[in-house]
Amino acid sequence: MAEIKEVHSTLRKRAKRMAPGERRQQLNECAVRVFSRFGLGNAGHAQVADEADVSTPTVFLYMPNRQALIDSVLAEINRYLVDLVVNAAAGEETASGKLLAVTHAFAAATDSDPDYVKVFLNWSTVVHEESWPQYVSFQDHILALFETIIEDGIRTGEIPSAVNPIWGAHLVMGSAHMIAQMKFRGRDQRDINDFLEALIHGALLDRL
Repeated sequence: MAEIKEVHSTLRKRAKRMAPGERRQQLNECAVRVFSRFGLGNAGHAQVADEADVSTPTVFLYMPNRQALIDSVLAEINRYLVDLVVNAAAGEETASGKLLAVTHAFAAATDSDPDYVKVFLNWSTVVHEESWPQYVSFQDHILALFETIIEDGIRTGEIPSAVNPIWGAHLVMGSAHMIAQMKFRGRDQRDINDFLEALIHGALLDRL
């Protein structure tokens, strides 16, 4: 494979040299910030170059067209959120504890990594764009993780057998939008904690 060499414009400051992997990660992180501000439909290579303080040709070197740029950003959002779910759930023993930990971790992410959450929210609503099939694939992956947790809880007797794992998973997945909106509105953390407790209890523990 040919070695990637960065392109620098003579019209702007020379960017700090980085290994190709480091540069790609930097550009991904900058692209997430740019997409959170401008949206999937408006962000482009020039804004990412400004954010990263590199030339526009350098961004094109790593993301050669607009679709490649979008795909790179969405892959980063996918990675971040899947890791969040897996890591948060891994620290708990019970099914309800796992899902509650995931919702708390997502709420915390709106403070620590708001750009990732904002791009996720945007991604989930662009139903007529080319990125929609990618969102459906991502959503199915998360839903499958939640369904497995609920099924395990049913097998152990923690969750009533009347609970449908598919709909329980959808309820938890759907709560992400409300959690983010509550956080961005500045709702008191105690209110958010109460909401998360009610969500998990209502979705998993009460018989209909």
